[in-house]
Formats: sequence, structure tokens, C-alpha cells
Amino acid sequence: MSEPRGQARQRGGVRISGLALDAEGFLYVSDAQEDRVDVFGRDGRHVAAIGRRGQGPGEFRYPTSLAFTSAGELLVRDQSRLQRFARQSAHEPATRFATVISSLSMYDWMSQRTGVVEQSGATHVPRSYSTGRAEEQVHVQMMLRLGADGRVLDSLLVPEYRDQPAPYARVMLSASEGRMLRVS
Repeated sequence: MSEPRGQARQRGGVRISGLALDAEGFLYVSDAQEDRVDVFGRDGRHVAAIGRRGQGPGEFRYPTSLAFTSAGELLVRDQSRLQRFARQSAHEPATRFATVISSLSMYDWMSQRTGVVEQSGATHVPRSYSTGRAEEQVHVQMMLRLGADGRVLDSLLVPEYRDQPAPYARVMLSASEGRMLRVS
């Protein structure tokens, strides 16, 4: 069936926002466009999809960070919370919803930037805010480190560089050479 002239059919896209590999060799890929985590076997075959768009148990709103606990449970951070998924049985991927570990209320809730989840359950989430009047406004960008219970443990400011605003971060490529990366 042909489409009406001038109208394009809406198609889903893929926006890879996180990768993790478990001890069994399953590759987990968070897709922020489709609000899910896809699981692939060692042979590259798609074996499972975890979640969908929503705020319920096992649902996501822009999943951005993946990690595994020492017990082999999958941790998934999205815009507003951190969730844990367990295995159905040994040698299977961790796809069964277990619990919401913590809420990340108001931590850059519109952010599409990734965070980092440690095996301990501590989470590094982006946080930004502006201070002062419009003509004197300063944009502050940081990463907050939250404990598994959601408490703020510490923070790290994203530095501003000459001619580069705070939403940029530098990654060192060697002892004397670096590259600026767009964060937001």
C-alpha cells in the first residue's frame, strides 16, 4: 500500500543510551527512543526485551544507564528512578522486574544525558540548574552520586573551559591530549 504523497509514515527509531554485558555473556542495550532494554545472546540474536514506556513496575521513561550487581541483577536508571531486574533461572538473562530501588526525583528530570550505576547500587546522575538574573545567569552542571537508598553522597562539578560552557566535558585521550564532548 502506498502512502499519500507528502506524508511520511511514522517509524520507530533506536537511540542507544547504555550498554552492559553480564557474566553469562548476554548484552543489554538500553534504547531511549523506544523506552526499553533489549537483550542479545552471545550469537547476536535478540533474546528478550525488558520494559516499555511508562511509570509502572518494569516500565521506563528514557532509560540511560545499565549496570550489574555482584549478585548478577540488572540495574536500570531512567529519568526518575533506579530499578532492579533479576534472573528467572540460572543461565538466563536478568529480565524479571524485582523492585524500584530509589526515586531520583527532580534530578534533571528532563535530562537525556546518561548517568553511571555502580555495582553497589550507587548512582551518578546529571544535575543542572541556573542561578541569578537572566543577564547575570550562571549555568551549573554537575554529577550527583546517590547511595542505593537515594541519599546524596557527594557531587562533582562539570568544569567550564575557556570558550566552552558547562554542558561540555573533557575526556583525556592521552597524558597530554583531550577532547571536548557535548553532554546535553
